[in-house]
Amino acid sequence: MLKHFRSRLARNIIAGVVLIVFLFGLTVSIIGHRVFTEELEEQYATTGLEIARMTRGEFYLNDITDFFSKETQESEAFSKTMTWVKNYTNYMSVEFIYLIVPSEDYSTIKFVFSSMNENSDNTQFEPGYVRKTSSEEYKQKYKLLMEGKSEGENVFRDARQTETGAHVTSMVPVTDQDTGEVLGILCVQSQMENLNSARERFLVRTGLTTILTGLFIILLYSWFLNRNLVRPIRTISDETIRFSRDSTLPEVLVSEGVKGKSEIKNLALHVDKMEIELVRNMENLKAVTTQKNQLEGELHVASGIQQGIIPNTFPPFPDRDEFSLYATMEPAKEVGGDFYDFFLIDDTHLALVMADVSGKGAPAALFMMASKILIKNRALMGGSPKEILEDVNNQLCEGNDSNMFVTAWLGILDVETGVLTSANAGHEYPAICRANGVFELFKDRHGFVLAGMHGSKYREETLVLQPGDSIFVYTDGVAEAADGEDNLFGTDRMLDTLNTSPHASPDELLYNMMGSIGRFVQGASQADDITMLALQYNGPRLHLKTLKLEAVTENLPEVEAFVEDILETLEAPPKVSLQYQMAVEELFVNIAKYAYAPGVGDVIIRMGYDPDTNTLMTAFLDRGAAYNPLEREDPDVTLSAEEREVGGLGIFLVRQTMDAVHYHRTNGWNMLTIQKQMSETSGEETPHEV
Repeated sequence: MLKHFRSRLARNIIAGVVLIVFLFGLTVSIIGHRVFTEELEEQYATTGLEIARMTRGEFYLNDITDFFSKETQESEAFSKTMTWVKNYTNYMSVEFIYLIVPSEDYSTIKFVFSSMNENSDNTQFEPGYVRKTSSEEYKQKYKLLMEGKSEGENVFRDARQTETGAHVTSMVPVTDQDTGEVLGILCVQSQMENLNSARERFLVRTGLTTILTGLFIILLYSWFLNRNLVRPIRTISDETIRFSRDSTLPEVLVSEGVKGKSEIKNLALHVDKMEIELVRNMENLKAVTTQKNQLEGELHVASGIQQGIIPNTFPPFPDRDEFSLYATMEPAKEVGGDFYDFFLIDDTHLALVMADVSGKGAPAALFMMASKILIKNRALMGGSPKEILEDVNNQLCEGNDSNMFVTAWLGILDVETGVLTSANAGHEYPAICRANGVFELFKDRHGFVLAGMHGSKYREETLVLQPGDSIFVYTDGVAEAADGEDNLFGTDRMLDTLNTSPHASPDELLYNMMGSIGRFVQGASQADDITMLALQYNGPRLHLKTLKLEAVTENLPEVEAFVEDILETLEAPPKVSLQYQMAVEELFVNIAKYAYAPGVGDVIIRMGYDPDTNTLMTAFLDRGAAYNPLEREDPDVTLSAEEREVGGLGIFLVRQTMDAVHYHRTNGWNMLTIQKQMSETSGEETPHEV
């Protein structure tokens, strides 16, 4: 019968019922106790006043002072009166009957006479006894009676307020028979022991009734609760636990085990419906997950294709030193809509492209690849940036039912003259940095976006880059990168970042920019693709020859012949020629022995000549292990060959004989460059730069 109490829900509800019954019983007891007390007090007060009035009828007074005379007190009439009052006190079961005269300020009272119940333990007051008024309440009552403003008053005192126990004092005025003047106050004091005992009996009966009624209600409600609430909810709870474990439909629906048409029944019906829907959704989810995995695989392949068609090998033209170039793209999704491109149209013209396709994801990626191919193919056919964008725009407008568009910036650099011609199809302003300045926006004139409207026309801008000038182009994902509170990175912050090191190499510029954006967004999700390209123009160079061959010592004779041929062409002095050949031989042998060890790789040797300074320059490029030979400590040449450590002498001689030696590594390339002036005094008077 009581096993349903094991349910926490049942215990909580029953505890609530017990609390309600208890509070109800307590409220009833308090109210009943108060009403009962007021009724008994009213009864005591009424009875006391009646006794006082009856007693007052036995007195015929003209002057109350007669009561204090010895003659009056010894008279037979006074003796009979007092005997009657005494008997009346005992008969009516009151504690005192006494007559008093208050002082003018009611602070004291004088007893005319007093009669005490024969069973009382209190002290009787003799005629003429004076005492202080017990309380302010008595003063107020005395005043009302003596001034004729009241015909009867009651004062209730509990056991804590007086030494004579809990009682009520009923008071009536005593007047002169002839004049009606109030002469004194007749008081009847009734003890209230019966009140306390009656109240105790009332509380006991009320408490027992409350307890018995509560037990009956609890038992009845427990049976009802178990049948109509606890058992159905336990059934539903057990089913939800089973379903969360097995994720299968039950043999019998939970609603069939719940009777009636209550809210519990509706809950059971909804649980059945929920389980059926969840099973169906899980089956759909499996199918969707399979499709999602297939789509992710396809997107991964698409991302690989997209990355493959964007040039990402740097330096892209290791045999050209008229410019330095670096670019990067961070798509917001698996595949992006931004793209950059750069390619040589011919030996002297370099094309630069930065573009942003509307939208994201696979559709934007497809449109991006089509746009990139069209721009490159059209540029390779020749023409100015204006003509190229106009033709590509018309081709993209054909069949563009999805209404996609591309913003693009196209520049063509003449690497011999430094002339950069560009056209802008609604793209961001490029940033330009002069060799002796800082980055600033170049606010070129914009045309309409590509694929936006057939027949759009574009304007060209021309810049002349001097050696040391740089250009930075980007998509709106840079300026619109946002932190967690949707604050934008902005163009001003972009320029500030560029100008922390305005003359850094292109790869360092982009690295600094990505770091600054990352610190700004503080891990917030990337909402747009971030694509950037930086180019530094180094100025024209007289490229004599470039030699690319396998870095093995067997190819040393070919290297020596390559260098000797150039030195003879330049009519280098014998001493300079000998020093230069020794330096080239030493550096090539080091690369052949150590760069790819234990494997083999290629080396590019690029030689150039600057007629303005009469300087010969040679650069060695390889993709071997990162190693800067200039960091090695110079050997102590004052020691004998046996005393010196092995190695390091070759690079030491190179540094001593060349005017300048530089090492740089970028994007997997080791680049070591040597310079030598073509004069007999070179290497003796010119300080060496490393």
